[in-house]
This record gives sequence, structure tokens and C-alpha cells, in this order.
Amino acid sequence: MGIGTQPSYRTGCCRASPPMIGRVTSDLEEQVLGVRCVRWNPERADEEGRTAPVSNFGDLLGPLVIRRIVETRRIRFASSASRRLLSVGSVMHFANPGDVVWGTGVNGKIGTQPLPPSLDVRAVRGPLTRAVLTARGIEAPEVFGDPALLLPELWPELVRRPRPKRRALTVVPNLNETARFAPALSRSPIGDPWAIIDDLAASEFVTGTSLHALVVADALGIPSRPIAPENESTFKYLDYYAGTGRSDVRFAHTVEEALELGPVPAPEFDAAALLAAFPIDLWAGTGAPRPSRSRSYLELRADSLAQRTALRAALGAPVPDADAELDEAGSAIERLEMLSLRNPPLEGLTDEERRAIGAAPVRASAPGDDAGGPLLSVVIPSHDVRPWIGETLDSVLAQDLDLEVLIVDDHSTDGTRALLDALAAADPRIRVIDAVTRGGGTARNIGSDHARGRYLAFCDGDDLVAPGAYRALVDSLEASGSDIAFGDYLKFSPTRTWSPTQNWPAFRAARRGIRVQDEPSLLNGRPCWNKVFRRSFWARTELSFPDVPRSNDIVPMVRSYLAADAVDIVEDVVYLYRERPGLGSMTSRAKSADSLISYLTQEIVCARLISAASSPELTRVYRTLILDRDGWVHLARYLRADRGDHGRDAEIVGLVRELVAELGIDRPNARDRQKAAVFELLLAGRIDLAAAAAVVCDDDAAPDARLFESWRTIAEHDAADDAALLAEPVFSSRLCAALVAGVHAADDSADVALLGAVGAVATSRPELLRAVPEFADAANSSAEELRARLRATRARAAELVAVSSGRSIGLQVDGNVAAADLAALYDESSGRVVARAPTRPAQHGPGVRSRLAGRRLPMAVRLRAVLVDPETGWAMSLRFAASTPEYSPFDRFLLHFDRRGVLVERRPGWLPRAGRRGVRGLLRRLRGTPKG
Repeated sequence: MGIGTQPSYRTGCCRASPPMIGRVTSDLEEQVLGVRCVRWNPERADEEGRTAPVSNFGDLLGPLVIRRIVETRRIRFASSASRRLLSVGSVMHFANPGDVVWGTGVNGKIGTQPLPPSLDVRAVRGPLTRAVLTARGIEAPEVFGDPALLLPELWPELVRRPRPKRRALTVVPNLNETARFAPALSRSPIGDPWAIIDDLAASEFVTGTSLHALVVADALGIPSRPIAPENESTFKYLDYYAGTGRSDVRFAHTVEEALELGPVPAPEFDAAALLAAFPIDLWAGTGAPRPSRSRSYLELRADSLAQRTALRAALGAPVPDADAELDEAGSAIERLEMLSLRNPPLEGLTDEERRAIGAAPVRASAPGDDAGGPLLSVVIPSHDVRPWIGETLDSVLAQDLDLEVLIVDDHSTDGTRALLDALAAADPRIRVIDAVTRGGGTARNIGSDHARGRYLAFCDGDDLVAPGAYRALVDSLEASGSDIAFGDYLKFSPTRTWSPTQNWPAFRAARRGIRVQDEPSLLNGRPCWNKVFRRSFWARTELSFPDVPRSNDIVPMVRSYLAADAVDIVEDVVYLYRERPGLGSMTSRAKSADSLISYLTQEIVCARLISAASSPELTRVYRTLILDRDGWVHLARYLRADRGDHGRDAEIVGLVRELVAELGIDRPNARDRQKAAVFELLLAGRIDLAAAAAVVCDDDAAPDARLFESWRTIAEHDAADDAALLAEPVFSSRLCAALVAGVHAADDSADVALLGAVGAVATSRPELLRAVPEFADAANSSAEELRARLRATRARAAELVAVSSGRSIGLQVDGNVAAADLAALYDESSGRVVARAPTRPAQHGPGVRSRLAGRRLPMAVRLRAVLVDPETGWAMSLRFAASTPEYSPFDRFLLHFDRRGVLVERRPGWLPRAGRRGVRGLLRRLRGTPKG
């Protein structure tokens, strides 16, 4: 019977059919719709020397169950063939880094099991397996159960109707005890899984030492009782029973005793939870779920001790006694302790973690400059960077100096780890280490602890190192004896490349042996990857990266800058930082509350370090860094995002207040008034209003509906509070530009939000609406009247494509302009049309043209070009698509350009203006005051 095929029935039971489980790729793997599934089925030779697969039925159940689930969900293709799935059976010891675990368990027979710390565990067989994994630093959820228990969920026909019982008793031994029981009672565990399931379903009672015979009996509701195995620990049995609510199960030792004891209680099992934990993302391409909270190795180790203590009590295991013979529970607990404490993952721990568990650190003391090893150690943390890591390594390994590359993989799930193994096999300079504790900070610390080079550099797994970069930085340190060498860097994305440092004085020339106070603009850049450190300095200063969700390098970098006796500056570009889109990138995750809180917490530490340095130059640069650069970017990114649950707003406000207090200023004095306003609102606890202000500061990037809802929030605030944002020219100017953009929107999707904002402004600051002809009389107009004016403007779709000035103003307009429409100039301060003229077809180019007499215009008033509908008298805004005409001192008009286009201002003629300039010059000479 093929996987996913409904079992055929005869007398209500499964009919045996030839096993057709799938494409076997090895003794340990089977392809199930594109994903490699681990299951144990090696070949063995018989007495005549012929080999054949073992075909122990319990080890073949995993692919059956997996295929059925995937086919039921109608998903056909694997998203990635690089990750394997471990499900049914005690196959955990076959796991590779990054494998996914769903329902399998630890094998109690094998004493040495170096389980990869990067296992992606979704569910396990029972709590004993969970305790072992947790002791090794592997996070495992409390989702228990053998997937074979799902047989009735996946094949309801198995239990849909009563079945006649053909056997009163079925005894199934495990694979290593096939000769233990009488042949008349025994049913071999070897063979077609459906045939064995059929025999179990037709039995009145099941016993034996085959764990999966007992599991299937539980699944089908067949009474059963385990018999204690003679050739292995009871670890896996008690793991399964404890995971199904039967920690106090009693083992029989013979078939007769099993019949006398009768069946064990029915399992307490949450099928829905186990199914929900199924890793469908391996097929669906949805991406592996990220843990809500990652615990450190030391936290997990302590939790495992608590779990093991609770399990000893639940299983009723006695306290260990060297002279006492252990019962089944005692044997399982003894095995649990041994498996939990043996093979700690020392290589993937930091020296701090190693010391905490009593293990020797990798580096016993701070290295000297004459320490053995390569000249340079390059530490690269990696997490899900398979598309880029090869390119990164090419750029690092091409550097012209003796180096080692320490790649610390931080629980990658996209096949990065397998690729790293292949790359390391091809180049002995590469060493791959699996981090136990999650996080980029810990990964960097592990790498720096293992580093053997005289110098130390950090690189990210998706960036590039410029040719000759490390040679230039190391040569500078060799020549100067400084502690750190800085290099310039660029950022790039799929569409552009730019220099974040172009306005920094630091990289204008090479310098050696200076202090950071001598070039304070170095403080603007606090990544770890564009510099090389003397490793003895790194160790002596005891620098390390905190494990925080965001900005884990700013504190150690500031510490290093301030602690360095001397630093060098290499003006060449040494590093290229890749900004990449996608949900997994740091850029995308930076919008979360966790990321912002992490950043603010780290920034407060930096502020204290800068304050303690007592350097006016560094303090000045640092204040600008917070109010105009990094601090503003982090806050604005969060405020502009969909913040969802506002439960952490108070925490964020408190951290902003603490940071500003550490800056030593009474009021945020950002260069940009809009940025300062956002900080002021946060300090006042007005985070919703601060979010609105942050959105309107970058209105080109905000969706129209979000933008107008933000303006509505600001306008309603202005109506209620004394400190009115709209009273500030920068905000009122942006409001007018946003409203005009809304008028010209290509559809009506954002009109509800637009008119809501207009209504709020009409209540709080109606005079501002005069700048937009369509809304100039909004306070006295209904919503339908405003919509009619919007429709009229949008129907014209008119653009100002040319403007000229001289003795009069010439306008050329393109669009659906009606023959009767008038070109006009509109006074935004009064809301009136001050001049209008008929239009006629343009001589050159599209649309219509008109010329307005200059002498009829008011003096020193800025006017905006509009169209006027002569029937309704409505003035209609124009899009601006004109080029800027050249300035002439003889023109009677000044043209002023803003975000919306051009403003026309009439001025006195050339002779009067020349006369006034002459008089002012003469007065200055008489008074002896210099020009200007």
C-alpha cells in the first residue's frame, strides 16, 4: 500500500499489502515529497549471506504518518531539501545540525550522544527526552507524544466501526528479543507496517517489549501492558508513558504477569497539539517559527535539573544507592542523569559559560602579541545566510595575509550549516562552531574566545570585505602599535550603493596613533566590522558583546574606543555592508518593540560611558548622534510601523526619558525641528501623537490612509492642547503639501481618511486650509460638497508643465482641461483668486496656455497657479511638472519653489529696485558699516 493511500478493509481491519513507503535515499533517510526524513532501516545479512533491510515496523511508521499529513494539507513541494525531519523512533542520535525534531526521542541504549545544539525541536516523545535536550542547551517545548498515536486522526477508518477479534493475545518483542517469547504467542515486529497494525487491531490484548506495538495499541484503543526489556534500559518506555500521562506505569516481567496485571490506563494525549506542532513549513516554505524567547545555555541547564528532580518524584524512583538494585523507574532515571550530564557542548559555549559549569576556558589567559597562531582571526556569526555566505567567505579568504576564519553558526534553519561544512572541507582556514546559546552577541563572543590570531576582526555573514582591506588595517597596527585600526565603509542594496560616512571628517585622511577624542566623528560609527583590534587589547579590556535583540555592538565598541591608548584611521573603504530586504533581516526586525527597547537600553549604557569620559567634543557628537542620527532613526522606524499592542509604550517612554537625562540636556535640541518635536512628545508621554508626528515627517513613505490619519491625530491634538504642532511653520507647510497630494490621488481609497483630516483641521486651524483651494471653505461645506470638488479636480488631472515670467506670467497646463476653464493665480493667505485669464491651445507642446497681466497682481504676495471652473467658480489645484526658468534680474516676478511646486511673487520694477540698492549702499558708506 502506498503512503497516503486509504487502507483497504476486510472484516473491519487493515488488509496487508506490500510496503511502498517512498524513495529510500540511504539506510537513515527516506524522501517524503521532497523532504529527507530520518528513519532507521539498515540492511543485515542472513545466515546464507543475503542482505535485506531490517524493516522493523516501528521504524517505518514515521514516513507513513508524515506523508499522510502533508498530502492531507495538499502541499506537494518541499521548500528546502537541506533540512531533515526526525519523527518516529529513538533516532535523535542520528541528528545533524539544524535538523527538525517532531515526536522522536533520545535512545536510552547509547551512552555517548553529542546532540547538535542547533536542533529545531517542535515536539518530543516525552519529558525524559526533553530533560536531556534541555541539559544540552537545546530548547524543547512541552509538546509530547509519539506521532504513531495519530493513526486514528489520519486514518479514521481504523477505529470507525467495531472489529471482530481474531486473537485473544498478541505479544510483540522488540527487534533484539525476537526469541524471548513463545512462537505461538509472538508476532514478529519485522514486516509490512499495515500487516502488523492489522494484527494488533484484531487482538483483544497486546503486550511485549516492542514500544511501537504498545503505542499502536494505545492509538487503536486496544488494552496493553509493557513487559520490561532485558537488553536495554526502560528509558524510552517511561519517556513515552510519562509523555502520555502515565508516569506510574508498572512493567510486567512475563506474559503471565502482564495478563494478571491487566491493561495500563488509557493515554492522556493532546492530538491537536502534536498536529499543530508538525513542521509543515518544511514543505510550505513559510519559514521556521522563531522562538518567542531564547534562553541561555545556563538557564536551560538549570531548568533541566528542575525537570529531572520532578521526574524522579513523578516516576517514584528511589534515591541512588550503590548497593540497591534499581527497578525500572530507577534504571530510567539513572540513564536520564547520565545522558544529561555526559557530552556537554563545550565547543559551542563562551568562556564565561564554560567557567560557570566548571570547565576550563578556551583561553586560559590574555594572549600576548607574540602568541602563536595566525596573524589575523576573522569571526563571522551566521544565521540563515545561505544565499550570501559563500560570497562573503570568498572576499575574506582572498585577503593577502595569514588568517583563520571562525564561523559560529547561530541555529541556522535554511541550509547554511550544511553549506558551511562543505566550504570548511575545501579550505583548512575555515572552522565551523555551533553556538549553543542563541544570539549574534554570543556567537561573536564564542568566536573571539576561540581566536588564536595576533589581531581580531569581525565580519557579518552576508557582507563583503574589500580587497586588501585586512592587509591595510593590520599593516597600520603593525607600524603604529595602536590598539584599533578603523576603515571606511559603504552600504549597498539591490538598487543602490551609498556612503554613510561621506560627511565625517574622520576618513578624509589616514592618521596613526591618535585618541578617539582627537577625531570625535569616529563615534558616529559603532559597528564592529569595519575595524581590526589587537587581540591582546581585546582580552585585556575584557570586551564582549551582550546578547540583546538589537544593537549588540554599540556598547563594546564605545568601551573599546574610550579604552584604546591609540587608534589608527585607514581612509580606504574596507567593508561593504549589505542592506537586504526580507522578514529575516535585521532591518526588518528593527521595527519591533523588543528591538527598540534593546537599542535604548544599550544606548543608555553608551551615554553613561560618554558622560564618564568628560570630553566636550565627544559629548557634542554623541548628542547629535542621538537626536539627529541613530536615536532618531530607531525611534522613527518604530513609531512609523504598526505598533500593534501598545502595552510596552510606557516602558519605551521611560527609556527615552532616561536617555535624554543621560545626555545632560533639559530639552531635545535636534537640528531638525520635526525631530525635536517627536522627542518632546515622547518625553511628555504622548507616544501616539509622537507616532503621528514621525509619520508626517516622512510622508512620502507612508500609505495615504496612514498619513491622513496621522494628520487627523495632530489636528485633534491641536484643538485640545496649548502646544499646537500646526502653529509651527514646518508642520503647517507639510500639512498643505500632504492635502494637495491627497487632492490629486489617483483613486478614492484614502478619501475617508483625507476628509477626516480636513474636518479635524477645519476645527482646530481652519486658516491653514486656505492654502488648498478645494478645502478653503471646508468649515462651511458638507462632506459631499468636498467630494464633488475632489472629483472636479481629479477629472481635469491637470499639470503645470511650463511657467515663464517677464512683464507678465505665462502658464502652460496639460490635462483634461475644458475649453471654458480659466488659468488663474490663487492667494493662499486669503483663499481668493486674484487674477484669471482664458486659456487657448498651446503653440508648442501639449495642453493649453494663458498669460496673466502682471500690473493687476498685488505686490509682495506669493500666488499659486490654479484652474478655475467658470460655472462653479471652483479653483482647482495643479500638479507641478514644470522646469525651473532661468533667473533674470529684470523680471517683475520672483519664482519661489517648495514641495508643491512654484509660487509667484510680484516685485517692483528693475529701476526702483536698483535705486533702493544704491541708497542703501550710500547709507552704509556714510555709517562706515561693511556690506552684508
